[in-house]
Amino acid sequence: MEDIALWLVDKAGSRAARQIKQQGRRNGPAPNRLHKLIDSPELHVVLIGTGTPLVVENRSGPCTAILGAGHFFLIDVGPGTFRSCTLLGLPMGRLDAVILTHFHSDHIGDLGEVMTFSWIAGRTNVLPVYGPEGVDMVVDGFRNAYGLDMGYRRDHHAPYLEPSLHGMEPITLAYPSKLCGCVPVFASSSEHGEFSIQAFEVDHFPVKPAYGFRITLNESVVVISGDTCKCDSLLRNCAGAHLVVQEAMCCHFISNMAAIQAATGNDFNAKLLSDIVDYHTSVQECVDIAAICHVPVMLLTHMVPAPDNILTEVVFFSRLHRPRGFQGAIALGEDGMICKVTAAGKVELVSSARRPQVNPAWLFFVVVLVNATAIFMSPANTILSPDQTSVLIMFLFGMSVHGLIITSFYRVKCLGGGSVI
Repeated sequence: MEDIALWLVDKAGSRAARQIKQQGRRNGPAPNRLHKLIDSPELHVVLIGTGTPLVVENRSGPCTAILGAGHFFLIDVGPGTFRSCTLLGLPMGRLDAVILTHFHSDHIGDLGEVMTFSWIAGRTNVLPVYGPEGVDMVVDGFRNAYGLDMGYRRDHHAPYLEPSLHGMEPITLAYPSKLCGCVPVFASSSEHGEFSIQAFEVDHFPVKPAYGFRITLNESVVVISGDTCKCDSLLRNCAGAHLVVQEAMCCHFISNMAAIQAATGNDFNAKLLSDIVDYHTSVQECVDIAAICHVPVMLLTHMVPAPDNILTEVVFFSRLHRPRGFQGAIALGEDGMICKVTAAGKVELVSSARRPQVNPAWLFFVVVLVNATAIFMSPANTILSPDQTSVLIMFLFGMSVHGLIITSFYRVKCLGGGSVI
């Protein structure tokens, strides 16, 4: 019996290891490639987490990794960030810094885990954390919360973990001196050229200040919107960008949900839902920003509600009007999606991270076809005449084709993968 038990444990462990390995592969390239992306002379953007406080399977909290020119930054560290980084194979020991757009809990929830496990992974300096005014309070809170944990690990694993490297250094970003102005966050010069990150204020009132970020490597420009309404500073900084990672909300859907909650007497939920509409960017406004600023590619993130199947994708884009003359692409972001901005300014997809999806209209079509054939061919078919059976088959066939066309109308390919308008 003992031998059988050991065999079962061994099989279970092997299966778990395979699942973890396969999940990492689905979410992106092999782990050793991500080391190369950090040292690449080209700018890479990895969507670590594209979720929101509304919990959705397969979407971690907001986080975007910036890789290139020897640098590795995380912009926001929402819940699940460390787990997603690990599954993707990002070398956490090489993390340069964390940059926070603002201090909503869904954007800072994994700061302690990132601090701790980048330390364990071999980080060689105290972790800088850049953010708006108040970042010192956030950092101090996480340092205090993880103080006992650090002591346990230091004592247990001595002398291999250096306690002086465990913590974080808060760096408060200066407030922009004028509307649409930028403040420097980080800059370096190397054999790969000039790399810089600048912060600009966005409108996420009553959260103030809240920042977006403009990242530049030579002529390649990426903008991270953070949480914001459509505002002048966002438009100003998106101009000239090759890739924009933009938050998006299906506002009419959320407004309808709020109205339903109010009609059923749930005033609290109605208030919460109606409040969030006025400080996020609607899907239509995202497209308008891309058109006004001539953005070649925009990746949507922090999507409310998250369009995680084909039907919800259709709803998400259902009231969208594509601006005349707009030639850019708007893609739904996925956790693990990796894009590269080449030196020529072209955006290329490294990993789409798209999960396999089955169009429900196809399933309906197959079910209709099988059942209609069974009815038509059955010798026990005494309910319908042959003519009536033929009419029923044609009707059901027409409905399934109609559904297939509708659900496929908004789906085209962008950069080799991803749903776009």
